[in-house]
Amino acid sequence: MDNQTAEPTNPPAQTVPPVQPASSVTPPSSKSFLSGKLIILIVIFLIIFAGGGTYLALNFKSEPTPPFVGGSPIKSPESDPTATWKTYTNTTYGFSFKYPKAWYTQEVPGWSTPGASISFYQNGATPTENYADTPTNTLLNVQLSKNTQTNEQFRNTAPQAYGYQKTLTIGGAPAFQIQAKTNTRQYYIKYSTANLMILTAYTSEAVTALDVIVSSIKFTDASQAADTPTWKTYTNAKGKYSLQYPPTSTFTEDANGNATGNLSNNKVVIATEPTVLSLSNYIDQKTWCLSISSTTGKAFNLNSDNSLRFDKTPCGSTGSTDIYSVHNGIAYHIFIETQENFDKVQPIFDQILSTFKFTDASQTTDASTWKTYTSPNKIFTLKYPLSLNVTQKYISNLPSGWLDEGVLSTTQPWNDSFTKNSDYRINFSQVPKSSGESLENFVSRFIKERGGSFLIPDSKKTIRVDGKESIWYVGNLGPATKHIEVYIPKTNTEVLIVELWDNNQPPSVDHQNILDQILSTFKFTQ
Repeated sequence: MDNQTAEPTNPPAQTVPPVQPASSVTPPSSKSFLSGKLIILIVIFLIIFAGGGTYLALNFKSEPTPPFVGGSPIKSPESDPTATWKTYTNTTYGFSFKYPKAWYTQEVPGWSTPGASISFYQNGATPTENYADTPTNTLLNVQLSKNTQTNEQFRNTAPQAYGYQKTLTIGGAPAFQIQAKTNTRQYYIKYSTANLMILTAYTSEAVTALDVIVSSIKFTDASQAADTPTWKTYTNAKGKYSLQYPPTSTFTEDANGNATGNLSNNKVVIATEPTVLSLSNYIDQKTWCLSISSTTGKAFNLNSDNSLRFDKTPCGSTGSTDIYSVHNGIAYHIFIETQENFDKVQPIFDQILSTFKFTDASQTTDASTWKTYTSPNKIFTLKYPLSLNVTQKYISNLPSGWLDEGVLSTTQPWNDSFTKNSDYRINFSQVPKSSGESLENFVSRFIKERGGSFLIPDSKKTIRVDGKESIWYVGNLGPATKHIEVYIPKTNTEVLIVELWDNNQPPSVDHQNILDQILSTFKFTQ
């Protein structure tokens, strides 16, 4: 059996585990393994970056972007153009405003009421004032004058002014704008019951500045905004005045008519007496205090009358503030003796002064009993008060072509030396004019030819007399004293001149008011 050949046999079968279905993902090689790590890192980075970005977006505060309107961004408000400007303050007339720092200010010398005309110039410039039509380097002039119109009357007459532009409100007060000449501008502001402010710019640059200046004006005149409905009224028959005072104060009167009131712990005294002296002479002759003289006081406006004020003097036992005025033959001395700092009581004291009114008859002339005047050449008629007399011709040798149309005067025969403050006269004359000449050019030429001058820049004002546009101005001719002149065009070649004269320079506001009333009755008859 050993020689038998063995048949090959199959090896024993092995138990093989079941084959799993093939996977769709090929097992990564070493290179694929590295790529997977990179992807994981990128994912982690993106998660961190997204979280940080969200935090920054929620907490980051950017500068706000200006809103857009119509495709254009809205600009932020500009800074105050007056931030670096100077401030001008006038305590006498109660106002303040800002003006360019490149300007300086100076009172107009020789002005009839000290402190009532102020001019502004470029720094370093030597002042050259504007009289009549002479050249000037004045940039701005501020003039304070008297105006007793009501606010309604002021607004209603504004459009009659030459060069009128518009009516507006400035600093809470009624005002209007005038553009009479190229590169000039004027604002008329009635800022209290008796005061008018006129601002005149003389260059295009000053005009631009003036529009900003008026926006900064502040009025401190108590009569402009005084709330006094609960105040009491005191009337003094002997001194011919009245005033208002707080209900906590009292006023008493002695046998001589002098009044004494109390204001907090301070005494207010108003003493009056008849006088024939001028204001300056009265002060120098009557005052007992060496710190008070006619040359040291500040101009002050007491119910439209020129007065002098002396603040914080050492006079009396505790010091005082004094006001002196002379009105229609009566001298007024108003003073407050301060037991405390005057600054604390000055506002209420000034408010009392703002209510002060003269009550003499000349303030409210009754025209119902007036007489009728017809000029010698029967050119015109008008009404005039009973206190005036028709007198002789005032010039015996008038220039060729002139017509003397008479004189109305409180003295008969009239003369240039008035003996009383209540005296005044009105002269009338007719003069020839070139046919092609405007009234304004005629007035300027007429005054220059006679050596006269306007007292201030643009002191002329336009009024209407018998429906004709006329010119009123305060000035003087040659050596004559300051007075009022009114030029009324009769025809294209004839002008009537009306002159007002009295003891004052210029004439008192009472006499100016009477002239206004007389001119309101004026009628040409041929």
